[in-house]
Amino acid sequence: MTSTHDHIAIIESPGYGLRGDAPNGDYVPPPIPVLNPGPSLRLLDFSLPNGSPAPAPLVPRAGTFEVRNNQLFPTGNQPAPAIGWLIGADTGMSDGIISATYFPNGGDGNETGIMIRYRDNENFIDCVNLNGTLALVHVENNAPVATLGTYAIPNYDPNVPPRGVIRAFGESIEVFCNGVLAISARLAALSTETVWGFKYAGLAASMGNLLLPNAAAPIIDNSHYYVAGHSLFTYDGGDAAPNTDYTRAGTWIGLFAAESSMQASGAAEFGQITTINTNWADNGVPVGAQLAYSSNSYDPWPSGSFADQDFDQLIFMASNFEQETETPQSYLPRVLTLIDNIRAEEPLVEALMYVHWPESNLAGSFADVLNLTNAEWVTYNTYSRGDYLNWHIAWFNEILAARPNLTLRVMPVYPVIADMLENLPFLSSVVWTDLMGDSSPHGTETMYLLCGLVSYICMYSQAPDLNNFSVPAGATQVISQVANNLPAIVTYAADRLNYYNNNGVKVY
Repeated sequence: MTSTHDHIAIIESPGYGLRGDAPNGDYVPPPIPVLNPGPSLRLLDFSLPNGSPAPAPLVPRAGTFEVRNNQLFPTGNQPAPAIGWLIGADTGMSDGIISATYFPNGGDGNETGIMIRYRDNENFIDCVNLNGTLALVHVENNAPVATLGTYAIPNYDPNVPPRGVIRAFGESIEVFCNGVLAISARLAALSTETVWGFKYAGLAASMGNLLLPNAAAPIIDNSHYYVAGHSLFTYDGGDAAPNTDYTRAGTWIGLFAAESSMQASGAAEFGQITTINTNWADNGVPVGAQLAYSSNSYDPWPSGSFADQDFDQLIFMASNFEQETETPQSYLPRVLTLIDNIRAEEPLVEALMYVHWPESNLAGSFADVLNLTNAEWVTYNTYSRGDYLNWHIAWFNEILAARPNLTLRVMPVYPVIADMLENLPFLSSVVWTDLMGDSSPHGTETMYLLCGLVSYICMYSQAPDLNNFSVPAGATQVISQVANNLPAIVTYAADRLNYYNNNGVKVY
């Protein structure tokens, strides 16, 4: 199955890596494709009968509109005194990302395009298409007062609709066209306005496939979660890495919840997705928790059926060794079976995709997979944040396209950890064996602590309060670089998750 929604790539400005033998010493984050809609992006695909009015939350601001052929067209005479037909939704958000497809319909584009930060019919910002050139324009008092930038679309064909994206945060405005950064500008005016939509200057061109900024999901204070996953979340031995109660991400989630006056209670079913599906097919719905975590706030499954437990979050994950042999499409049926089985018991469960770390041989050919050099680790991290993450993003899109009513979010756990390793000065001395314990690679207590930390922020939509937290004395593998800097690590992880979320990755 192929997703019907366009993907784009948004590239962050370069950061600076701290590993001395990294190429050039610099870390440049990889492109991040925008995902299908979720709490951070809301889709309006205009799949309504021809002649339908514009769907909510879009509100006509000047002129009238109708849906035709899954696109939104202006109708009637050009409104006066407005500069064109204007329509927008009050998202409650002045910062965010908006994405849409321009449909020139064989014409010159009609100076039609995306509108952001609309205050009224005389004051807004638009990015319009005219004969294959995008122009980002500040309209003030009903007149274009400044062209903030232009971009000639390469090999422009008026019969091929280009995809446009505007990312606006504070004074910064960036325009992407077909995945390429096209225009960068700064404008303080209108930076607090919250209406986003379309502007039209003629009747021929249209717009479609609108992704609007959407308010973040509400913060929660209790997670009763079920893990359908393997040893990159719950490592209980079976390989060379030593296992303890602290090589379980769930143990750390519970500890962080208790420290933050929250509640967490997790039950788990261990195995790859196919193994779990086989268990359900052969033995029926589980009648109790296979695994639970020592730090749970309460018993995750005291008695009764699966449906009686009211799990509110499902954490699931792919293997970490098949991404080069299995496509997201071929991996889809098994995860749909898993999700459908659990939703049959818990229809309202929220699904969280846990993005972990790959087997080393997926990322490259390394001399010693038990002890990567710093340069090799940079290569490994580049793959983990690039092709490996993008595989999961494509898998996310496949799942959501097949189950559009599923509440689905992404937990980019190892990508955030990789970012930490490259950018936090107090982690610059960390070596591979501080985090990895064998060739699979299973993690050390330090790795699962970091996994639990990133997972917690994703699950609760907020960071834990670890200002006074002390690593338990029994967690002897946890390295001092992490144990002594947890508040700074929390702040960095929350910032990075906001970065992913603000670029369309559905974290919240």
